Amino acid sequence: MCNGKRLVIRLFAEFFDESPQLKERYLFFLRVAEEFEIDGLTVDDFYDWVIEPFLPLLRDLPSLNGGAVSTLHDFFFPETEFFALCAVAEALTPLPYVTSEVDGDDPRYGVRLPNELCSRWPSFVPSDIEICAERPEEALSGMPERVRPVGAENFFFFKLLRQGDVQFAKRELSNYGKIDDAKLGEELCISRLHGLVRDDTGLTFGLLLTNIDCKASTLACAAKPGVPISLRRKWAAQVKSTVERLHAAGIIWGDVKAANVLIDVNKEAWVIDFSRGYTEG
Repeated sequence: MCNGKRLVIRLFAEFFDESPQLKERYLFFLRVAEEFEIDGLTVDDFYDWVIEPFLPLLRDLPSLNGGAVSTLHDFFFPETEFFALCAVAEALTPLPYVTSEVDGDDPRYGVRLPNELCSRWPSFVPSDIEICAERPEEALSGMPERVRPVGAENFFFFKLLRQGDVQFAKRELSNYGKIDDAKLGEELCISRLHGLVRDDTGLTFGLLLTNIDCKASTLACAAKPGVPISLRRKWAAQVKSTVERLHAAGIIWGDVKAANVLIDVNKEAWVIDFSRGYTEG
């Protein structure tokens, strides 16, 4: 996605038949994708190899109007163009790709959840949720995170649900329901569920969670050398107290790791992510 337009790139081995060298490189990158790393190259290098021929096209896309409101509908159902990446005269070349796919249709996002599991929270259709990027003209050039209902003042963190997230989503909603029922005080630093983003068919695109002003700082990042021991002890005590109160309410924070503790701008420790049962390792 770039400037509100989604490019779908199709890759098949036969697209590189005109260049044995490029075809060999493509097949090598497929091995990299399967094995994670070969000769120091990773899947990120594969992505760079694919995207480089498209950079002139991306640079020519018109910028979004910074004064316009971009919503989750614009993110989930963007104007879409389909391309094939082919070998033409020994060069990687983007070519239009004809497909029967519906413009903007993206099966990666959204899960179907039982209405009885979702009914206790307010639901919003994607067009009712504004994407609040730091630079409005870049609202549709990345994954949406900070959002709010159109015309509202309160911000939320948008947690996107992908197609394979059904069981995680069910567990997370069940836990947030227990948190609501326990009536834990607002002073407890945990993420809470405030609403769901769903369409008219019941497809759930994501969760509206507490917006924690942490500048993307997790405990794993914040507890670096040089941080005062008094602050480390404060965070440890906060997390311990939070977990004890959750356990007292019958709620298990299963995915315990430093990446699931956020440190906000006031140096307070927040426990997040109630979707998983445990972390492997």
